[in-house]
Amino acid sequence: MACMSSHNFADFLEQLQAAGQLDRITDPVRAELEAARRAAESPRALLLGQVADRDVPLAVHLFATPERVCRAFRAAALDEPAARLAQALEGGEPGSWLDRLAGDRPGGWKKSHPRIVRSGPCQQIVRLGGDVDLARLPAPTLLVEGEAASLSAARLVTRPPGEDRLHVGRYEFRITGRAELAACWAPYQEPARILAEYRRRGQPMPVAIVLGGDPLDLLVASGPLEAAADVFSLAGYLKGSPCELVAARRIDLPVPADAEIVLEGSIDPNRPAIEPGWTIDAIGQPRLLRPAPAVQIDALTHRVTPVFPAILPGMEARTVNRCLVQVFLPLLRRQLTGLVDLELPAFGAGRLWALASIDKTYPGQARQFAKAFWSLPQMVPARFLVVVDHQVDVHQPEEVWAAVSRHTSPSAGVEFAESPPEAFLAEPAPGRMLLDATAPLDGDEER
Repeated sequence: MACMSSHNFADFLEQLQAAGQLDRITDPVRAELEAARRAAESPRALLLGQVADRDVPLAVHLFATPERVCRAFRAAALDEPAARLAQALEGGEPGSWLDRLAGDRPGGWKKSHPRIVRSGPCQQIVRLGGDVDLARLPAPTLLVEGEAASLSAARLVTRPPGEDRLHVGRYEFRITGRAELAACWAPYQEPARILAEYRRRGQPMPVAIVLGGDPLDLLVASGPLEAAADVFSLAGYLKGSPCELVAARRIDLPVPADAEIVLEGSIDPNRPAIEPGWTIDAIGQPRLLRPAPAVQIDALTHRVTPVFPAILPGMEARTVNRCLVQVFLPLLRRQLTGLVDLELPAFGAGRLWALASIDKTYPGQARQFAKAFWSLPQMVPARFLVVVDHQVDVHQPEEVWAAVSRHTSPSAGVEFAESPPEAFLAEPAPGRMLLDATAPLDGDEER
């Protein structure tokens, strides 16, 4: 694959079209029906130019194949950005790897820090107050009665109270009113902790919700990063040029200057949670979302001709999750002692099952590894964890299940545990299961 540099969302779409991987649909479609149906029929990316009576085109399935994820990372293979990340974490310079990830690395790392600019394309059009109408956005729904339209490819930008650092991550939002969103993050995720601190202080939580921009920035914000990670600096490092940020119009936060659309608002911590409605879970089943914080949108800014991106559940979400594990494997190895390789297999929808190989050096290590694994917020959705020895290829399920057959017994090699609540109301937390398929060492329980 010939990799080209992309600088914004339109560049990426043009690259996909030039490579024959993007279909432009000019016929009118209904966002809640046709976007999901057409994307499910083909792995090709789609740009839907006329979505019902909306004002903005809708782009879906942009990351439905590993090749397109690589293209967003400006790489021919996923091991290229992984190697760059490993280099950033190693460095041989003063400070811990977490300090470097937080943007404290001297020298070349500082060259990747975001640059503040006076203006940007994301603010070519500004709508304030009563001019904000989220119903004009082509946010898709997925054929579930009572489901609100979803912002599934949105980056949240916020700041913990009293701190200079920004928190940036990809979270889902639901449109629940003309100028209102439901923030569908889980109770264990970082924004919930930040909101709790604003609640203790009796202050509103400022939020900016960013759609579009350089696709690499979105993928980095989706990765398994520490809460203190400087996402903008890391994205700048991986693409070789700093992210450009511009001051938001109504809140004290910087936002990506190259974004397609930016929603600015706040969360009143004293307001009761609102009902976001239904969703489709990782395995295609309808689930009722738990009550969520309400985001009041006070400003909507965008390019003159913006495009609205969406990441659909199913093939695309599964591909993104699996690819990001490979890109961020050097970081996961720092967080999970003994980790050799990790796979989120397709049969687990890229999130429900995890297959991990470890360099086992002491009895009971698989259980210790599992505790550390499930302490990472991005790994909480994994309900089943299979741990095998380092020589087993976790990307070959037959090898993994052969190891389970050799080394796991139902009486001693399987362990169950409770799990924190997910974003769904329809059923209690599903719990977790560890399958220890490592070869026993002296001191291990009899298996």
